[in-house]
Amino acid sequence: MTRSSLQSQSLDQVLKVERPDTERKRTDLMKIQGEFRLRLRTLEKLLLQALNESTGNILDDDKVIDTLETLKREAAEITHKVEETDVRGFLHPRADEHHQSFLSVLSSIFLDIFDYVLHHNPNLKSISDYNKRRDVLLNDLFLVVYKRTSRALLYRDRVMLAVLLAQVKLQGSEEIADELEFLLESGDSVSGTASSGSAVSFLSSEQGQHLDSFAKNSIFSPVIKHLNEHEDEWRNFLESNTPELSVPAPWEPSTAALEALRAMLIIKCLRPDRLLQATAQFVQIAFNTDICNTSGLSFSYRVTGYDASYRVENIIKSTGARSSSVAMGLQEGFSVADQAIAAAARQGTWVLLKNVHLAPEWLGQLEKKLQTLNPHRNFCLFLTMEANPSIPVNILRQSRLLMNEPLPGIKANLLDSLRSITPSRLSQGPVEKVRLYFLLAWFHAVAMEQSV
Repeated sequence: MTRSSLQSQSLDQVLKVERPDTERKRTDLMKIQGEFRLRLRTLEKLLLQALNESTGNILDDDKVIDTLETLKREAAEITHKVEETDVRGFLHPRADEHHQSFLSVLSSIFLDIFDYVLHHNPNLKSISDYNKRRDVLLNDLFLVVYKRTSRALLYRDRVMLAVLLAQVKLQGSEEIADELEFLLESGDSVSGTASSGSAVSFLSSEQGQHLDSFAKNSIFSPVIKHLNEHEDEWRNFLESNTPELSVPAPWEPSTAALEALRAMLIIKCLRPDRLLQATAQFVQIAFNTDICNTSGLSFSYRVTGYDASYRVENIIKSTGARSSSVAMGLQEGFSVADQAIAAAARQGTWVLLKNVHLAPEWLGQLEKKLQTLNPHRNFCLFLTMEANPSIPVNILRQSRLLMNEPLPGIKANLLDSLRSITPSRLSQGPVEKVRLYFLLAWFHAVAMEQSV
């Protein structure tokens, strides 16, 4: 499987759905090309046969000479006809350029996701213009990729996924390679003369050290000059609670995406505490939407010390589904789990298996059983585990992976705990009961934040 073959498969699917008339023409041209190439191979075989049957001097054999002249004449005609029916040129030049950009992105993304966006996309129902439909396909493609992939990632990795998707989307249209490489390398690459940030009086010693390190790269040279000439602007930026909204612009005006990326460089150097917010702004500009906040067999990863099985139990309770739960780890649990899966597959109920990372050998047997299982359409199997390299790869490939971890920040954990308490429970009993719930939720949030 190569990038060009992925592009060819993607083009076939796009044309079948979006331009069936063009797809028919393209198919006819490909058939004609096949016939031309078949005729060319037939002539080559005739020449080889004539050479094989020739005796004496080849130049004196009229049959060989006649065959060679026929081959030369027909080969020239076929080559000309093949060029006339080149399938790469049957589109309008501008349309071909746009589709090529689209296909370049598709070759970087799995075809199953592309098939979903192309054939089951509700955003395409009311749009008939081909160019608008192509733009919707492109934007939704990135959105679905992020949604599906980020579910199995830790919070700290989701931002990097969004940045990498933005890089794919902007490739060919934005020159951001140098700035992005500099950002990822944290300004450690040396290309140019270093400048001293310690001479700037309103910078802390740590900020001065970061500035010295970043100044070793020529990309950051305009920042040093601008910093010395516009001290008031930089003071306001450094003292702001939301510095990502007021980043000075030491570089020449450029595209919105490049300016956002350069702002990330400055934030990382002088206000690294707001890098996450600056990164979200860059991604939002690249996709024209806040992609980070767009919200069968299910496999639930969890970080060590954090049990996410209660989330599955809440889903079961809210849907009213019939289910059974088995805690793995002991040998007795294996036979109980086998019986629960067999019964649920027949009846169309749900099964929750907890801590399956404690039974990696049994998971190998489960993989084989799933291949021969003919389950009810409502059957659903949930597996909870800690991230573990001993889990069979095929089990992971058949599953929808969801990473569960404590929410980042005390406030997020506090709100999550308070939401789990029903209003009816809070309204019962003395007033002190509500305060005790709050204190308990606060203690839990602090403990979870310290454990991360």
